[in-house]
Amino acid sequence: MWIRFVIFIFLTIPVLFTACDREYYSESKADRLSFTNDSVIFDTVFTGFTTANKTFMVYNKSKKALKIASIRLGGGDQSPYRLNVDGYSGTLFSDVEIAADDSLYIFVAVNISPLLQNNPILIDDSLTFQYNDNRDVVKLVAVAQDVHLLKDSVLLTAEWTNDKPYLIFNNVWVDTSHTLTIKEGCRIFMHTGAQIIVRGTLKIEGSLNQPVIMAGHRTEEFYVDIPSQYGGLVFEGPGSNHTINYLKMTNGNTAIKIGKPRSVDIVSLTITNSRFINFAASVIESYGAEITAGNSLFANSCSNVLKLQRGGKYRFEHCTVAGYGVYFCNLGQPSVLFSDFVTDSTKIVNPENNLYFANSILYGNYTSELTIRANDGDLNYFFQNSVVKLSSNANMPNLHYSNSVIAKVNFVRPLYDGKLKKDWDFSLDTLSSAKDMGAGDVANKYPLDINGNSRFSDGFPDAGAFERIEK
Repeated sequence: MWIRFVIFIFLTIPVLFTACDREYYSESKADRLSFTNDSVIFDTVFTGFTTANKTFMVYNKSKKALKIASIRLGGGDQSPYRLNVDGYSGTLFSDVEIAADDSLYIFVAVNISPLLQNNPILIDDSLTFQYNDNRDVVKLVAVAQDVHLLKDSVLLTAEWTNDKPYLIFNNVWVDTSHTLTIKEGCRIFMHTGAQIIVRGTLKIEGSLNQPVIMAGHRTEEFYVDIPSQYGGLVFEGPGSNHTINYLKMTNGNTAIKIGKPRSVDIVSLTITNSRFINFAASVIESYGAEITAGNSLFANSCSNVLKLQRGGKYRFEHCTVAGYGVYFCNLGQPSVLFSDFVTDSTKIVNPENNLYFANSILYGNYTSELTIRANDGDLNYFFQNSVVKLSSNANMPNLHYSNSVIAKVNFVRPLYDGKLKKDWDFSLDTLSSAKDMGAGDVANKYPLDINGNSRFSDGFPDAGAFERIEK
């Protein structure tokens, strides 16, 4: 009798568990999974490198648990995509459970082998979820792009063209007595900390319709307004006559470092039609250099936008200099610092101590956006037909100001708007005090603004890099 009872128990237990399993898991085709995304898209993937993970979630909103018979990566082990499902890596996952009103994390990354061609290629795959006679599909899409890879490279005279992007790791040096020419349309992506160090000569030759682009190597949307993603351009000398035309440079640490605190070499640079936005330190950090800038935008940093130390010779015409801080650093410092010494008290006399602004804008978050520090006598600085943000009770003596005003500028959108996913916009709105205040003789040097609009379409040029075009 006892033996019969034991045999009955062993035969009954599997049936009970099967009955509980059927009761616990939904078998109804009507109970469906839902997804945060129907596709996972990687905008630009540089071949040979693994991307950061993208995440989506799978939800079970039914009243019973669901057992997913399989989650399958279409390309299997040959796919360039990599998966992690609930903490496990692989290409095929079986009997994955999601409790009622619960969810599941899925992480996706991609590493695409070099394509051996210049044009980008669309690389796709899919994830298939099979359960209760249902089949759901999440698409995986990446735009893959081959690159010119440079790492710790010393460059002799060379010309970069826009056949495919340039990806820079660590540092690239332009050797003494050699010239690097970067042609229109080139895209340069810099890895964390990367710099282009110029000991020879640099010539950037962008155009209105095909500017040269320099940015961090992370192309995900999350990084669109994150500063300090790379180092920047470093001009060490003794090379000179550097030129930058139509460059858009964003999200670095310092865009341009020029000269050295303890060097008597004078490095010269001309900048035209260029935009520098969102830097963790300064846009320009200069030591006794000679810089001529026209039709250009210098905006948003955590320190001074223009940090001009140990004197030098600086000329800014039809430029917009704006300081509104950056991500994690909203206030920053006054936009322009001009001094004849270095903050570490290094004493090197510079025969040139001149700062000149014409038809320009100097504005930002600070009460006064101009700091002048003289250690050895007076400094020569002069603002002509410009808007300068100073404290409300500041004097504007003729020695330093001519036809210039202290007034609100009214930019369209000086801060990045993450909700709208739009770019910074330092053009003038219709109420701006910078309208029509430019001097004609200065505007004649730059008859078109940074966007290619005529400065004389309404008869009078505006101050700054952008001409207001009324619609």
